Amino acid sequence: SGNDNPDSKNNLHTNFKLAKSGEYLALMAPDESITSAFGPAGSSYPNQSNDVSYGIHPVTDNVVFFENPTPGAKNNEDGIARVAPIEVSPTRGLYQSTQKITLSTSTLGATIYYTTDGSSPLTNTGNPSANATAYTSPISLRKTTVIRSAATANKFEPSPWESHTYLLLDIDNANANGTDSNGLNDPILQQTRPAGYGNFPSGDYNM
Repeated sequence: SGNDNPDSKNNLHTNFKLAKSGEYLALMAPDESITSAFGPAGSSYPNQSNDVSYGIHPVTDNVVFFENPTPGAKNNEDGIARVAPIEVSPTRGLYQSTQKITLSTSTLGATIYYTTDGSSPLTNTGNPSANATAYTSPISLRKTTVIRSAATANKFEPSPWESHTYLLLDIDNANANGTDSNGLNDPILQQTRPAGYGNFPSGDYNM
């Protein structure tokens, strides 16, 4: 800022705050070149939690979460680091076409596990659950699906879980009976009609 106003301990103060939900953050040299940026390739740093610090591990150089913050001192290499939250794209919502879902985390070497049946991706001990699949490529969705995911890494606490529901319905191109050429509407049409609804085509009451 050019003000260079230190406090009683000679620490310089900034005139801005960092968003808990994540935003772009960079350290710049006097010539305005970027010396460091969060996160990978200059993307935003992830969601933050109370009393958990986020920064570069002093040994591995990974960007991690520390459960033992050390303000005013270097990051504690013995602190318990947590895998960074999973980024999901596209996010949950209503779609009228098949989708490819990508999962990623900024923690190098982490493995992402996911399920598509609504079950938990990890056990209570942090191991992959029986129904979990290791993520290696985008997930193709051709019907309404719930994706739950979490990531693990050696000597790291697992990431927070992510849960995204994708409703795949082709409303614009549906036939009179609610069906569509790609079968996106079939899981909804196959639901049981509520008692007393009448004899209208199934699917009218859905959504």
